[in-house]
Amino acid sequence: MKKTFYIILCLLSILLGACTQEQADIFDMSAAQRLSKAMNDGKDTLQSAHNGWVMEYFATPESPGYTMLIKFNTSGQAIIAGKSELTNNVLLTDSCLYKMIGDNGPVLTFDTFNKVLHAFSNPINPDGFGLEGDYEFVIISKTANEITLKGKKRGAIIKMTKVPNDITWQQYFANLDAMNSTLFGGKPPKLTMYFGNLRYWFSNGTTHIFDIIKSTASQSTIINSPFIVTPTGIRFYSTQTIEGKNFQTLTLSANKSTLVSVESPEISLVGTEIIAEYFIDEAKQWIISPTELSPKVKAVYDKIVLSCKTKYKGDNMILSIIYHSTRKCFVFKITFNSGKTKYEGNADLTLNMAAKSELAIIYKGTCDNNFAKFYPETTGMNGMKEMIELISSNFVLTSQTLINPQNIKLVQKLNADAWLNVSCQ
Repeated sequence: MKKTFYIILCLLSILLGACTQEQADIFDMSAAQRLSKAMNDGKDTLQSAHNGWVMEYFATPESPGYTMLIKFNTSGQAIIAGKSELTNNVLLTDSCLYKMIGDNGPVLTFDTFNKVLHAFSNPINPDGFGLEGDYEFVIISKTANEITLKGKKRGAIIKMTKVPNDITWQQYFANLDAMNSTLFGGKPPKLTMYFGNLRYWFSNGTTHIFDIIKSTASQSTIINSPFIVTPTGIRFYSTQTIEGKNFQTLTLSANKSTLVSVESPEISLVGTEIIAEYFIDEAKQWIISPTELSPKVKAVYDKIVLSCKTKYKGDNMILSIIYHSTRKCFVFKITFNSGKTKYEGNADLTLNMAAKSELAIIYKGTCDNNFAKFYPETTGMNGMKEMIELISSNFVLTSQTLINPQNIKLVQKLNADAWLNVSCQ
């Protein structure tokens, strides 16, 4: 019995010793030491991005997203670049000091003024709050390539990822501009998300805060959802849940017709489905591009330009198709300047949608007084009558960006050699 008791005591001693050692390993550093290590690790991660970080910044959870690029130098200097309405839409770069501080966890702070970053937190408005953004951020999580921050005061979640090493900052912002123009340039249409027979409309995208509308026979629901434009599409501030489906990041499809959810690829945002219907929207003006015309149409266009110069000493000529509220119909419109005088003439048109991608344009034979002077072959502008005859035809419409067809190609249905490109204004 004594021998057995002795063995048990020895086993207990070994087990208790092991437990004591395990607890000692957990608390081998003080709270201050652990915080200091976390701060140093955070600083090392920030400085590890040789080409800087992409900061997808939201001033508040209700505000639109803005992109900034940030390079953290080992000297304690941060170089920040941004391009938005806050920088007058020019690429602005400025430097400031940054540091890691401890405040119940590692906090990244920019403690000297930076023209790019502090535009969001500088009280530029009489209310003293400005855009209510943050310049101090709690580090929520980090990996070698991604850091998640949280605004210390406003609580907005901000994502940072490394800028690829093979791209310049200028090109990165150029790519963002191109994507924003593709999706929201001109007068973009409402985007649609389908769930069986249900439709949700995403409108007001130019503000980078979608109005998401579900309309039924009994009610209409509106949700405001901020997002940020990325080089590949858009990312909502937070995960959106509609009809049981979750989505946050959407990528523009290869044919530029839809934004496809990364999280739920079976759902997407669809642009214009009936391009002819989009064309005859009365709020749009379609300007004929002088450099994107078939040789046949270009020859006629050049005749009008030359005649405008020789007969009226005119320049800055623009030909377009637009709805004229006074004449209460669509018109073929010419405008140009002669000295300090601006001339305008309008020929009345009828526009009919023949199919989803087909449009019939008909000259009604009526016009205003100015166009009546421009039109005659003998006394008017050379080429004007020919242009009207070219315009009065059945066209097949196509666009390389159906998500937002701000540029449309019109090809005569019976003569593929007669085509023109128009852009939406």
